[in-house]
Amino acid sequence: MLVRLDARQLPDAAALHAAVAAALGFPPGHGKNLDALVDSLTHLDDPRTPTARVQALPGELTVFRVEHADAAPAVVRALADVVAFANERRLEKGQGPVAAVAYDRG
Repeated sequence: MLVRLDARQLPDAAALHAAVAAALGFPPGHGKNLDALVDSLTHLDDPRTPTARVQALPGELTVFRVEHADAAPAVVRALADVVAFANERRLEKGQGPVAAVAYDRG
């Protein structure tokens, strides 16, 4: 699954969370912080814990492609940290990674 994000529209972590929440279809009561984002990504392919309207298939990698990454380097680093932490949680449980970040500086 590919999720495209435009860093020019991501001035801060709240905007990042809102963009990912919109792309993946988080429910209205979903926490609006990076910890909640880590939790949701950790379980993105688990149908028993649906945290998003859009779910990855088991073994599928969700790629966040960040365009114009130079426009918001701190937010891009935050996304990379969130993805790394979610993948680390999964690896500790013997599961494969669920997400990756790709970006262009254009």
